[in-house]
Amino acid sequence: MDSMHKSIDIYWAVDSEEYAMKTDERLFETNDLVEQIYGSNFELPEALKGRRFKQTGSTEEMIREFKEFVDKDESWTGIHDSFQVIVNLKEGDDAIIDEDLYEQFTNVSSEVKTKVSFIECERNWCFIAIRGDHNRSPRWYFIDALDEIHTDYPDVCQQLRDNIKGKATTLEWDQKSLEHYIKFFQTKERDLLPPKKKRALEVAEHILQMKLKNKSMNIYEKSAYKEVLNAVTGKSNEAFDFERLAEEWIQVLQPYLKTKRENLRRKRTILNLNNLKSNHKEIILDIDHLSEMLERCMLGDEIDKRIAACIIGTASSQAE
Repeated sequence: MDSMHKSIDIYWAVDSEEYAMKTDERLFETNDLVEQIYGSNFELPEALKGRRFKQTGSTEEMIREFKEFVDKDESWTGIHDSFQVIVNLKEGDDAIIDEDLYEQFTNVSSEVKTKVSFIECERNWCFIAIRGDHNRSPRWYFIDALDEIHTDYPDVCQQLRDNIKGKATTLEWDQKSLEHYIKFFQTKERDLLPPKKKRALEVAEHILQMKLKNKSMNIYEKSAYKEVLNAVTGKSNEAFDFERLAEEWIQVLQPYLKTKRENLRRKRTILNLNNLKSNHKEIILDIDHLSEMLERCMLGDEIDKRIAACIIGTASSQAE
């Protein structure tokens, strides 16, 4: 069958072991077999033909082997990906990180919970790197001098380039600045969520507010609803993982949304979580489940539970 495009690019994602492509070896073997019989529409790069990856259990192992023959000048040129802007921070003529310094940390086996640095700059800013886990990828955030939060990698990288120039002057530990940016980030974190997760918390907030208007509610229920509402709106004295909190609420609301869709007369009408606001009376919330939800999403006071690295730039006049 003819393709609609002259060519396509195929990439392997750098996944954790849980998401690793376990059939990579079979893919290479099958491609050879298909190519010999009637021709394959998936062409391996010339540099890889005739060379087998010995370790194909995970993408990370493939990349390690691939790097070995890249260093031997057995690779092909012209490869570019969406993370090139990040790679360019440490490689090439425009790198802002010294390659020797970078190499010092690449093979470090000891764990650093959170690395915080304070440097002297022309203006105040903060860079925050949130560590990833098996369920979500790492995130980068840059808070500029106007308190605008940048989230796209190319934008964050450009902000780092614009604000880190030459050899940075390290400043002493500034607890006040650190607390300021962490608290500011926590108040804005809900607004930084993907649309569906942000919508889930907005719907949860509405439902909880409507439930609290019920005058027949006992003190125990009222207290529990208020506690959850404060967590959802970021007004709690405790710190919560908004992303996980949103995921928990999606699990609660999804069955009601499914039922609403099934009962819809006009099947072409598109419904989302926001349409559940009018169904707040039918949505049953179990108090014990809500309490367990908060416990699972509570972060505590330690910032190193999620933040892998933080760089705070302080204006020269303020540093003095």
